[in-house]
Amino acid sequence: MYEKPLFVSVLPAGIFLIIACWAGIFYLPPVYAQQVSATYSMSTPEAGLFFLNPGYINPALGRGVLGLASNPASIGHVYGREIALAGGLPRTSTGKFSIQATDSTQLYTPVVLTSEMRMRELGGLLGIGYAQQVGPWRFGAVLYQPRSAGFSLHAGGSTAVSTHFQVDQPITRQHVPDLPVEEIPVKWNIASRLDVAVDALPAEVRIGYLPFTLGASYTRGVLAVGAGISYYHIYSSGEPATFNSSISGRGSIIGRPYGNDPLTGLPWQGELTADFTLQDQPLTGYYLIDISGGRFALNFGGMVNWGLLSLGGAYSRGLKARVHGGYNMNTVYSTGLPSSTLEAVQIDLSLRPKLTGSVNIDLIEFEKDTVSYSKDGSFTLNGYQSYSFGLQFLILGLFAGGDIPVAPPDLASFYTGAYIDFPLPRTPVRLNTGFFYRTDGLWSEDKALIPFRVLAHVGMGAGIKMPWYQWIKIGDHPGWLRLGLRASLAGYSLETFEKNTSDTKDQSLPSIFDNLTLSLGFEVPL
Repeated sequence: MYEKPLFVSVLPAGIFLIIACWAGIFYLPPVYAQQVSATYSMSTPEAGLFFLNPGYINPALGRGVLGLASNPASIGHVYGREIALAGGLPRTSTGKFSIQATDSTQLYTPVVLTSEMRMRELGGLLGIGYAQQVGPWRFGAVLYQPRSAGFSLHAGGSTAVSTHFQVDQPITRQHVPDLPVEEIPVKWNIASRLDVAVDALPAEVRIGYLPFTLGASYTRGVLAVGAGISYYHIYSSGEPATFNSSISGRGSIIGRPYGNDPLTGLPWQGELTADFTLQDQPLTGYYLIDISGGRFALNFGGMVNWGLLSLGGAYSRGLKARVHGGYNMNTVYSTGLPSSTLEAVQIDLSLRPKLTGSVNIDLIEFEKDTVSYSKDGSFTLNGYQSYSFGLQFLILGLFAGGDIPVAPPDLASFYTGAYIDFPLPRTPVRLNTGFFYRTDGLWSEDKALIPFRVLAHVGMGAGIKMPWYQWIKIGDHPGWLRLGLRASLAGYSLETFEKNTSDTKDQSLPSIFDNLTLSLGFEVPL
């Protein structure tokens, strides 16, 4: 049974073109010019916020309005009025590889393309929020950077591929009217080296999830509880991306008769030379996501802070939502033998049952298979339940959470983190360092998780208590200036893999400091 190549099996998920290519990477000497340039880009607001202040993500801590989405009780320790703002710089990791676009099939050797792969973290605004205290109550609102991911693909040029299949095409009286037998069965061994041309429509396919959160919190002693509502705007780029490959070539092959001559009873012998023409599109694709919609989620949470130990948890209920538009992920690839046509047949039977001669053979209309995921019109996201739990004991913090769909289809996620967070004695500085991981995906109707955004980061951060109220005469208590540095493990792995495959003698690791990107945040009392 023919197995779908990796490129074909994963590619219809749309967003995973780059992941699919990366999974099929292997090093070959770059014989051909670069043919594919691909970029997988995603926003990383959660990672940026985590290394600015772990309390923004850990539901056990109440450290400001930017933690409102993780736990509505997080604003329980805001005093007076406060505005918070955070942003980050972009970062791009690059690797140059040869990628195997298709596996070896009964028709062709693998199609191998040289490529430049980029993994880009989007910068920009991570979040902006405002909170206000009214007695034991706090109220707040936050707009976060969209959780988005997408790919863009540029392709052009050609590479080589070898054919290795046989066509059973007999010579009949249709080809030679005075043939003394009804037909002579012949197997044609199509073994040749041809060029494959590739091209792609340069467009980006992107989906995103823009959150806006309102919340309220009540604090009494060590306990803080909160509730809120979030609105998520769902959108996509709405631009189609295509990938095309084509083979058009000529060559010379040999055909050998088989079976027995019905008149002499002896096996057919000899061989026929043939000039062949082959035309095929071994792999083509069309990918479009054009959706828009919105949904609401109800959020509840609480936390207790005993000084040395803090515990907290949150629960959210994502409501059903209608999404308008549709998507079309369509990949077509060659799986079976082509139809063949013989022309200009000339044979010599004077040494029968041995025959010689020449033929022209056209090979077109290969058998195809299609992998297609499509949906038109509006469809329903069936809702989700979200759970998260966290703790911090002394300087060590741990947390985990996730969004679990009630029924497919809907979006799903999982995240976790670990860190240490401590003050520097006799200074207004807090330091943190840790690890953060998150994945977002679609839980499809056939109950398969299709991830479209994966974050894995290590890093560190610092918070400096700032006497804004003394400098700008606003508010009556200090605020914070926060700095964060983080490195993407996915981007670092991409650069490490390229370094060690392009230079097999030098197996050293690249410096992780070359992979760092910066975040900056402010908490200012008003």
